[in-house]
Amino acid sequence: MIFNMTTSSVQIYDGSSWVNVGGFVATGGDISYSSGRKIHTFTGSGSFVVTSGAASVDYLVVAGGGGTGEGGGGAGGFRTGSGLPVAVGTYTVTVGAGGGFNQPQGPNGNPSVFSTITSTAGGGGGGPGGAGQPGGSGGGRSEEHTSELQ
Repeated sequence: MIFNMTTSSVQIYDGSSWVNVGGFVATGGDISYSSGRKIHTFTGSGSFVVTSGAASVDYLVVAGGGGTGEGGGGAGGFRTGSGLPVAVGTYTVTVGAGGGFNQPQGPNGNPSVFSTITSTAGGGGGGPGGAGQPGGSGGGRSEEHTSELQ
């Protein structure tokens, strides 16, 4: 029997390979620890892989913000929750990119996805005199103002 530091799990040798003994083991993303909890942070798309056990996980999924046009882009939507069941398998993680810059109408951001959870992208900023696009948070309207000096 050994403790595998890479996977943080107890393993036994079954005659041909090392096998995890009980417990929940998952990999993927940048791993950190806080208050006794293991946190998987994805700053780009990838996979959350459960190699042993089953558990309910907490999640925070943030979508890409909308791009700037004449008006400001809206923030990406977010979903947070707890109790999402996961078992042995691979779960795709898609990190939505922001919408960037475009004149006159800003492009929408891109949605982010973890398992069955999808966050709506932010709306692009509005063009001249036009409303922003809908999204997780809608884009801002653009207005032209003129004044005369006297």
